[in-house]
Amino acid sequence: MSRTCNGYVKKWGHVLILPALIVLLLAGIRTASRPDMWMHLANGRWQQENGMPGCATTDPFSYTRADTPWINTTWLYDRLLYRTWASSGITGLTALHAGAILAAFLLLLPVTRKFAGPFATALGLLFSACMLLPHLEIRPHIFSLLFIALFTALLSSKCRGWMLFLLLLPVQIVWANMSVSFLLGPLIIAIFVFQTYRGNDENRAPRMAGPMLLLLAASLAVTLISPYGVRLYTQALAMWNNPGLASAQVWQAPFRHLLPPSIFRHTVAFALVLGAGGMILYKGKLPFAITMLAIAGAMMALYTESRYADFFAVMAFPFFCLSFSTWGDSIKTHLKHVVPFSTPPFRMVGSVIILLLILLMALMIVSNRYYTRHGYTCEFGTGIEYDLFPEAASVLLENDAFPEQAVHSIHDGAFLAWRYPGRKIFVDGRTALYGQSFYSEIANGLMRGSQKHRDELFEQWRPAAIVLNMATPLAETTIIPILNEKKWGLAYFDGTTAIILNREVPANKQLVSREIWDSGLQTLDDAYQTYRERAGGFIKPPLSPRLIGAGNYYLSMGRYRRAAAIYAVLTRANPRLAMAWLNLGICQVQLDQASDGIHSLQRACALQPRNPMCRLWLSRAYAAAGDPTNATTAFETARKLNLSMAEAFGMPNEK
Repeated sequence: MSRTCNGYVKKWGHVLILPALIVLLLAGIRTASRPDMWMHLANGRWQQENGMPGCATTDPFSYTRADTPWINTTWLYDRLLYRTWASSGITGLTALHAGAILAAFLLLLPVTRKFAGPFATALGLLFSACMLLPHLEIRPHIFSLLFIALFTALLSSKCRGWMLFLLLLPVQIVWANMSVSFLLGPLIIAIFVFQTYRGNDENRAPRMAGPMLLLLAASLAVTLISPYGVRLYTQALAMWNNPGLASAQVWQAPFRHLLPPSIFRHTVAFALVLGAGGMILYKGKLPFAITMLAIAGAMMALYTESRYADFFAVMAFPFFCLSFSTWGDSIKTHLKHVVPFSTPPFRMVGSVIILLLILLMALMIVSNRYYTRHGYTCEFGTGIEYDLFPEAASVLLENDAFPEQAVHSIHDGAFLAWRYPGRKIFVDGRTALYGQSFYSEIANGLMRGSQKHRDELFEQWRPAAIVLNMATPLAETTIIPILNEKKWGLAYFDGTTAIILNREVPANKQLVSREIWDSGLQTLDDAYQTYRERAGGFIKPPLSPRLIGAGNYYLSMGRYRRAAAIYAVLTRANPRLAMAWLNLGICQVQLDQASDGIHSLQRACALQPRNPMCRLWLSRAYAAAGDPTNATTAFETARKLNLSMAEAFGMPNEK
């Protein structure tokens, strides 16, 4: 009877791997919200029309870098992306990338069988899914993860000799033309070369180190089969250590700063603890290659401040499984006299707990709760989050009279290059092309509200129009001083996009019309109604950049009633949105609704207890409600958090 029960438990453990893989697949099925997807599509279309790029190719998209050599390190990926888009649209792109992720872990499953059982493997898959969730969007890195898994699986298998050459070298050529991460291929081979040389490779004798070393040299040589040759190496090294990446961070989670911290932000730290425990507690000799791959992935994640945590998740996946298994064995050994871990009923309970964790993760993804709790603008399913981009503003942007010289936000550039192929853009997210200094000029002059830097930027480029993405942090503080200058006028606003025209340019007069203005406001009203209808359901609506941008703008303009209506809907859909509670409370205080303001600001303080602005406005709400004791307490708490901010804000009873 016990043997039969053990058999059922073992089979049940293998069954757990399937739902864990399904969670990985679900994590890859999300609406597109990443700006650089548009630049990859624009690059693919350009190649379709002009042929393969070369070393002499200059940037065809921007007027600020028109004569600068353009090294497109993802040209092959761009061509694949565009052709998939042309044949099956965004659904095809989503399926392509989600399938690549699933294939990567299916390739690695045979590797994990040597070090971990099905329970540890299921936990490893679930943990890797948690690490990958912030990064699973339409981007070339997804195929890099597949290539990492393919190299690891083949080098861990019994494949040897010329078979490895025939299988890995073509993949290395493809990798080198799809992503700057191609150097990871030779790195993985080098790790296995060293393992073979040390005699730790169960599939290869030490005498095979010579052919493996030849494979390493060949993998480096074949990367030169690209339009750029040796320059591809310099470009790859520059991208891995590019300070501009911090300035032009793509919108993985553009509203994360508006929410309280989540436990998922500690996944890399937990992975390090998990791996360290695996190294310490493992009783046998650690598998050299799998351990070194995990260490290399950890170093990449730490060095780049978790930007490459997705590489860490795949490179360390076999070691995660080993570590889970090792932790489990250690706990069983130390607590075997207290808890009957080895009995079939207890193992069945453990299986049920793992299954519940898998179902919980799946529900968080499918219901969009993961995305709304972490500041993402996407949701589960296929489609495109056009509300994050100036799509609705096409009513004005597609006008032939719209000026060629326009300044716009960094994250809008790629969309504008795709949407309006005949018009040059100002800037986009290609950090290696524009450089850190140019991004700093834009940040200082356009987004941080500095009058001096803005004058310098406008003097250099003399824009006839400004296209602002209002979902960008501090956009509402940028637009007001610009509009205070008489030569600028707001011609279009839809919450996401604000288009400001230079009144001194005669051709701009024909772009100003009541019809265009009403079109933007109608777009905003439609988004508000749709969001309000979805706010109370089990499936959460994605965070709305249109409503967040509009609310911030109306608050800055002193239109408190309209801003309050927007923030009320945002808080109903996402009660963890601390910024919306704070701004709703500010509006209520300004509208002489002190008691409502106290409630809203208390919620904001609970979500962000270290934010002094929440306490300062709470003190003002208490003062307006005739409660000086609590007003003083809240103000003194704010003083302890930030003395200079409290002094600048003023006493609670001041206006």
